[in-house]
Amino acid sequence: MNPLMCTEQQLNKTTFIALEFTIQKNGVWGELVGLGRSRHPTLWPVLAIIYCVKNLHLYNTPPTSPIYHYHNDSAWNWNNVNTTHLHWATSALANQTGVTADNSSIKSLQSSGDMALFFADVDLDKICLLGHWHSDEMLHYLPVQAFPVVTPLAPLMVCHRCFRLIPKNRLG
Repeated sequence: MNPLMCTEQQLNKTTFIALEFTIQKNGVWGELVGLGRSRHPTLWPVLAIIYCVKNLHLYNTPPTSPIYHYHNDSAWNWNNVNTTHLHWATSALANQTGVTADNSSIKSLQSSGDMALFFADVDLDKICLLGHWHSDEMLHYLPVQAFPVVTPLAPLMVCHRCFRLIPKNRLG
């Protein structure tokens, strides 16, 4: 259902939203990306989209209006959300997320999300699927030497006296 056709009551009950991306760098047109409730009081993409749709309702925009439009009351015109807005949002949430405007970009959102899923032990195939990766190229973007990944590995290498050095002459 088109969110601009929803009533406010329907919007308030929304738990899942699928966004259609008409233009992507991977060349796939019309791809849908689903967002669900995060249960976090602030970092909640469904609530953010509901807020955007309610704002579009407020100004009686036509159902074909893009979700990334917002109304600038002082200039009485419509604008598109851009990277500057992302920097404002990351600055406002820096205390909660640790992300600052200096290290945020649209690309960093994807790699950060992928890293968060990786650290949560989500299967790599699922991360590739959710991130729309079409190859194992994602592995080049994830810093697999990151502290949360490597910290538990050293004890595993020497546990139960199973660590052995291979003699030089066997490596040939």
